[in-house]
Order: sequence, then C-alpha cells, then structure tokens
Amino acid sequence: MSHQQAIDRAQAALDAWDETHQIGPTDPGLQSMRFHETQAQSTKRVSGYLNQLRREDQERTRLVKALEDAKRAHRLSQLPTEPVDPATLNTATHVLVRERYRAVWYRVKRVNKTTVTCHTEPGYDEPRIPHNKIVGTRND
Repeated sequence: MSHQQAIDRAQAALDAWDETHQIGPTDPGLQSMRFHETQAQSTKRVSGYLNQLRREDQERTRLVKALEDAKRAHRLSQLPTEPVDPATLNTATHVLVRERYRAVWYRVKRVNKTTVTCHTEPGYDEPRIPHNKIVGTRND
C-alpha cells in the first residue's frame, strides 16, 4: 500500500468518525427528567455519559495519530537518502540533515575535512554534522 493510500484511508476513517459522533440538540424532554430521578441515578447517568465521552475521545485521538503517522511516513519517503558529494559542500550556504524522524536545514558556518560546522542559537554548542549525514544542499 502506498503512503498516499494510507493517508487517504486514515483521513476517511477520521472523517467518518467525526460524522457519526456529531453532537445533536438536546431533547427538551430529557431536561425535565432531572427532577424525576434520585441523586444516585443522576450521578450514574452522568458518570456513564462522561465515560462514553472519554472512550470516544480516546478513539478519535487514535485516529488522529494514525493520520499523522501516515503523513509523517509519506514525508520521510520523499526525502533523499543518499549523502551529497562532499565537493558540493564548499559552496553551500545551507545543508539538509536527515535525522531519525525528520529532516532539518542548518546554516553552514564552516566546512571541515569530515564535518560541517553549522550556526545555532546563542548559548548552544555549534553542531558538527558528518558529511555522510548530509542529504541536501542549498545556495541562498
């Protein structure tokens, strides 16, 4: 199954769940029911309703997570995996580094023999990225 099919299937499942779990208007007859039941019955009814909402929220959270996972897998499949030629790093202003579950662009500060030193926020150590971890370059 392709990544796009997985995304479409997860989105359809989430849309179907949202469609079937729409909150409708409250029946006015149920409003007067509260005067005809004991406190224990009311507490049991309300706690049951809250438990149902909790279970439905867990199901929707699972569906949203499945959709996000499918989109993440699709984005990762689109990323290049082969390291770039080290000769192209000398003219690059930015490098694309593929990390575990994402890819990040870093601004190049200096190209070393086996690594690239990148700019970072003040107060943090400058990351040194090995050449074999760099999968893309950009010249701005």
